[in-house]
This record gives sequence, C-alpha cells and structure tokens, in this order.
Amino acid sequence: MKIYTSDENKLEFHSLADDIRQFLISNPNKFFTPAEISENINSIPYSNLKSALSFANAEKEIDPSKHIDSICSYLEKKHLIKKIMKICPYKGIPSNAFSNF
Repeated sequence: MKIYTSDENKLEFHSLADDIRQFLISNPNKFFTPAEISENINSIPYSNLKSALSFANAEKEIDPSKHIDSICSYLEKKHLIKKIMKICPYKGIPSNAFSNF
C-alpha cells in the first residue's frame, strides 16, 4: 500500500484493491476475469506485487492473477463489485469474472 497526500492535512491510501476497483469503474457493464484485469492494469502496487512474486519464487513463476482473484473476491464479499463466471479468454477455462455495479 502506498500513501500519498493530496494536501497538507489529508492522507490517502492507494492500494492494488483501489486500482482494481478504479479499473472496473472505468469499464462499466463489462466483466473481467483476473487474468484480463492482470493484462490491463498498470500501476505501482501491481508492479510491486509482480516484483515481490518474482523475487520470492525465482525458481517457479507465480501467476499474479491468483492474487487479483483473491482481492476481487474480497471486494465482492464487501458488496463493492459483483461476480459471475465466464470463460477466460487467456486460459480457456471457466473463471470468476468481476464488474463494478
């Protein structure tokens, strides 16, 4: 999580969950699988996640979209986004897909 200030007295928290939700908000009425979100999101928190995963397990590649799926599932449980199942165009298998309300 990265902290930035918008003025002297106000701190705001910026996280990967914020980036994912903002991506979904900017694409209304469309459902995206975690792999699709992973392909389309480009932010500092997401870059930090990919770096941490590659550093932690240099021997085997870990798919960051699994972490995005976990974050989206958490947001869905909080009723901030909605979830369906669809065929992931990258993996060709049924997968969770998420959208903004």
